[in-house]
Amino acid sequence: MGKNGDFKSFLSLVIETKPKIKLFVLAMIITALSAVTSTLVPHYLKRLIDSYNTLNGINLTDSLGLMGIFLGSAIVGAIGSYMLSMVGLNVVANLRVLIWEKIIKLPIEFYDRNRSADIASRLVNDTALIYNLVSN
Repeated sequence: MGKNGDFKSFLSLVIETKPKIKLFVLAMIITALSAVTSTLVPHYLKRLIDSYNTLNGINLTDSLGLMGIFLGSAIVGAIGSYMLSMVGLNVVANLRVLIWEKIIKLPIEFYDRNRSADIASRLVNDTALIYNLVSN
């Protein structure tokens, strides 16, 4: 990545990590589907309240529909989150390999100036931040 940390350098680094693009796109679609599904809750809740007021009882169909939306949205959201997590873990694993290959080729003077514990800490912490960016 360049000294300025521009977007082009970031994008080229992401491409080097060989992310699973199809899985990422599918996870985003599933996550969006979960969000859209959850917007149906107020509609079914309104119907449930209205049916209670007019029929003096709860409409079973609307109750089951509301429970189905909650359950469906939760399941679809969990699947989308799992898939995004898999993409993030894949990117981080490949990024750690790239960084490790770079670290082991550095000159001895670099290791004289920097403690190995600091290098390892930076490797783990920085890649964990990238994992959070990709998977959340």
